[in-house]
Amino acid sequence: MENKVFWAGVACGAAALLLRLVRRPPVQGKTWLVRVLAAISALVVWAAGWYVSDELGPVIQGVVRIGLGGIGLWFVWQAGRAKASRWLDEGREWADTGCSALLMAFLIMNFVIQAFKIPSGSMKNTLLIDDYLFVNKFIYGLKVPFTDVRVLKWHAPQRGDIVVFKFPRDTRKDFIKRCIGLPGEQIEVRGKTVFINGAPLEESRYAIYTDPETSWPGAEAALRAARNLPPTVIPPGQYFMLGDNRDQSQDSRFWGPLEDRYIKGKALFRYWPLNRIGLVR
Repeated sequence: MENKVFWAGVACGAAALLLRLVRRPPVQGKTWLVRVLAAISALVVWAAGWYVSDELGPVIQGVVRIGLGGIGLWFVWQAGRAKASRWLDEGREWADTGCSALLMAFLIMNFVIQAFKIPSGSMKNTLLIDDYLFVNKFIYGLKVPFTDVRVLKWHAPQRGDIVVFKFPRDTRKDFIKRCIGLPGEQIEVRGKTVFINGAPLEESRYAIYTDPETSWPGAEAALRAARNLPPTVIPPGQYFMLGDNRDQSQDSRFWGPLEDRYIKGKALFRYWPLNRIGLVR
């Protein structure tokens, strides 16, 4: 999401530059050219709004896309009128403001804190579907934008941390799981018990087993795989992630330990719904 915000900010900056061009002497007075440049500016801003709202709910998507589309059409019409300079100047100022706000949001989301919505029941009962969280983006180190390079690390993920990360098999998706195994440790799953270096791990505070129905094809094999993991040594720089809802979670039991470069941050605070506000543990 933060990368989308960055490119939306760049798009608003480009629109502001086009509107500055409209006010230059070679363009002024040529109504058709003014309208063409205004239309391109409006289209760029509308496309940026479409791009960013793609990950938001359908209601917000509709408001952003229809709203920006209507404003853009009105702005293009006003730009070709005789006294259009005021509208062009106001459009440029709004584009400048949008560019600054989006780039500031990008910096905050990339380096400080980011909102996250729980998409599934894999962390039940700790986190429920449609819970909204703030994620600490700097505690495991600051990432250089558009790279996997991490600098200024405060500390590495600890056992029990609830971590947001890019899904290794599809990095367009964000997952959230609990860190259970650390680099160099041997992890094993036998039935409903996790063993770390041969010793059982106490997880009664958060882990649940729902004993799901196994009537669908492949269910029994999936359940056996989830509850029977042979002793495995976690490689350096990787972590073993498990969902708290063990029988309803796609996690490291199925796709292996998580490399550090995919980690985005630590779940910090739940701010919605109001009756569940509090620190995430």
